[in-house]
Amino acid sequence: TLNEKGQTLSLTASISPKNVTDNSLQWTTSNSKVATISANGVIKAVGNGTATISCKAGDGYGATAVCKVTVDTLTVGEKVVKEAKSYVGKLNYVWGGTSLQSGVDCSGFVCWVYTHSGVHNLPRTSAQQIYNQCTPVSKDEVKPGDLVFFTGTYQSSNPVTHIGIYVGDNQMLHCGDPIGYTNLGNSYWVKHFYGFGRL
Repeated sequence: TLNEKGQTLSLTASISPKNVTDNSLQWTTSNSKVATISANGVIKAVGNGTATISCKAGDGYGATAVCKVTVDTLTVGEKVVKEAKSYVGKLNYVWGGTSLQSGVDCSGFVCWVYTHSGVHNLPRTSAQQIYNQCTPVSKDEVKPGDLVFFTGTYQSSNPVTHIGIYVGDNQMLHCGDPIGYTNLGNSYWVKHFYGFGRL
């Protein structure tokens, strides 16, 4: 796995038997938009995704070795947004739900998305998520992948009752019915806005 565009990694091929008359090698990539390979076996990361690097013996007998390469330069926030977008329009709201098969609620959706983006041990409820895990961020600092918290229609010792994932351009993705986008400039969300948080 390569984590920066332009990062390189050298591969070495072993030739057997050592006394072959033609020890030339042919290096190829299955996806040059992800990774390129030089004639000397040097991989270079180009863009996010996966590619298979193949090394074929030049003697005509077809002996080949392969190496799977993953280029992953996305930030945690970018991974979160990408994962969240994959569920738009697919899941219905179920209070207390944590399963994509039977439905999720707002915090259950956030837990699922963050877990599948490599962030584990996120508390179950929106109140726990903001009070126990998040660092508050201002509207000027908020980035895609941060969390957006809202109050309910009643006051309590834990007023935060709804949560969404900020995706940029004053929009969030949240588990409504079904999962979808909403504009934070909507009068309802402005009225109930509590704050932004970052894990």
